[in-house]
Amino acid sequence: MSTAAQIVTNALRRLAIVNATDSPAAADVAYGVTILGSILSSYASDAIDVSGDIPLPAKFEHGITALLAAQLASPFGISPATLGPASAIGTIAHDAADGMAELRAAYVRPPVQSFEIALQATPSRLGFSVSIPSPWAQASDQAVGDQVTNAGNLYSCTSPGRTSAISTGPSGTGTAITDGTVIWAFQDAIN
Repeated sequence: MSTAAQIVTNALRRLAIVNATDSPAAADVAYGVTILGSILSSYASDAIDVSGDIPLPAKFEHGITALLAAQLASPFGISPATLGPASAIGTIAHDAADGMAELRAAYVRPPVQSFEIALQATPSRLGFSVSIPSPWAQASDQAVGDQVTNAGNLYSCTSPGRTSAISTGPSGTGTAITDGTVIWAFQDAIN
């Protein structure tokens, strides 16, 4: 990445304060470096911690330069209104917003949910586990207690085996519904 002085020079050039072939006054560079330092320090209040990555990677230079140019506009007599999309330098505001979005994407991390170890290790107080029944499938192995849904009903396996490879599954409300070598019992209608 460029030095702070180079970033300040580029920002002043974007604002047309300095021509592309000229160098800015030392006082202007010093002022710009101070503002750049303030910008980087203020990122912490936006939950952007770049402190471990200074100097920032080069991919952020364009956005940082635009952010600095937007901050330097008013002190150098450029109205913030001229940074709008209709102006010749209107892309500065757009580039600054993009630069901030890139920094947020790279440095802001959502908090990771964690649970106290006591909650992780505590067995269920309900005394049973909850499982979600799967849809009935042809030619599938079933064990006693397995539950499936089919045709809007819930069925529980009462005799293990393999479901039919050609039928459409259990139906009806009986307690001994044959399906291949499996015996199903109707449990409840579901929506």
